[in-house]
Amino acid sequence: MYSACRIIDRVDPTRLSYNNLFNDENMTRSDIREKVFRLIFDYLWQNLCELCSNNENNQKWIYTYTFISKYYPSDKVLQSTQLIDIKSRIEFMNLAYLIFLNEKTPEPQELVLNLLNDTNFNTESVCLKLLPKMIDIIHRYLENKNIDNSTLIIDLQQWILSILKSMTGEINFLFKYLNQSTCRLSLGMKQFLFDELINISLKFKQNKNKQTVDIWDRLDLIPTILQCITNVDLLENYQIPYHPSRLSDHNDLQTRPILLDLYFFHLRHQMTNETITYKLINKGMLIKLPKIDNRRLKPFAENLFKQLKDYFRLKIIALLLCQTNVYDDELNQINSILSAVIAELLLIDQQPIQLNNHLKLFLSTIISKKSWNYLLNLLKSENIQRLNNQWANNLYDILKLNKE
Repeated sequence: MYSACRIIDRVDPTRLSYNNLFNDENMTRSDIREKVFRLIFDYLWQNLCELCSNNENNQKWIYTYTFISKYYPSDKVLQSTQLIDIKSRIEFMNLAYLIFLNEKTPEPQELVLNLLNDTNFNTESVCLKLLPKMIDIIHRYLENKNIDNSTLIIDLQQWILSILKSMTGEINFLFKYLNQSTCRLSLGMKQFLFDELINISLKFKQNKNKQTVDIWDRLDLIPTILQCITNVDLLENYQIPYHPSRLSDHNDLQTRPILLDLYFFHLRHQMTNETITYKLINKGMLIKLPKIDNRRLKPFAENLFKQLKDYFRLKIIALLLCQTNVYDDELNQINSILSAVIAELLLIDQQPIQLNNHLKLFLSTIISKKSWNYLLNLLKSENIQRLNNQWANNLYDILKLNKE
């Protein structure tokens, strides 16, 4: 195996000489700062490569990096002429630092050396572009060492997020990677990373004058999510997974656009943070599909949008019915929406064999928030009876029979 130090050109000793650092009388304070940082990180990089190649003790390097990281250059400094061409090296050293600090990682120098050599890391490398290869190398390394080190994967995720905060252009690349069946991250790890990617995306997309982003605003990301699914055949007949158990079958995961599942569970989790109001449900009734530039994706976008819109409208209207502090004028508005939702999504067959998914979602939401008896009493309440007594009584009879 080639030495990791040979992956890059040797540092020019004349450029690193302190005698040449301040020899220009026209240098500004900013110029000096850039040269100092460049000098520091060049030495750090060279020492990292040497200690990994020679399997030396890493404690001195860790102490040095810990001290220097207190003065770690900002994103603005990293864009300087002195540092822009080693930005990826600086990012990689941060990953190496996390690997060294992880006490569960056996022979960390060997792992860092593998990452350097097996990814063919060089001065033009972009760390996030190498991420799929890096994850494979780390998993293979842990398997060979017979170590289950999930904390190292968490460190890796935190490292990814620290880079993404200044590199939003790479978000779509990571979305595509998460959707690949070859991605070796667990479903839970994928969901965590996906949630963070969504939040970063929204941070850069949302209007600066807008303080909060609600569940409906997050549907604006549908075009972006769909563009990151390379196998569009998987989009046909896609159905949202009403329950995580739908994804328990490994074979099923190979034939599903996992990115859409991650998107759905992200939205469902966000519902727990929503303030349920009439305005929120009314916005959901009026919301339209975001613009889809790719005509081929439009029918898939319409299908996904309708499913998500229906799902969250039912959740919100059900939660509104669980509130007891609703004023009369607002109740009339809610009743108007509930009447439309019943006609569109909650109709009952004359002789139903089983309730459809929409009815199950609507009823289970009320039961989970309140209780079974609350639901039965709600169906017999004066308000619901006046709104649609036939629907309420039929549903009451079905539920009463099932309960008995």
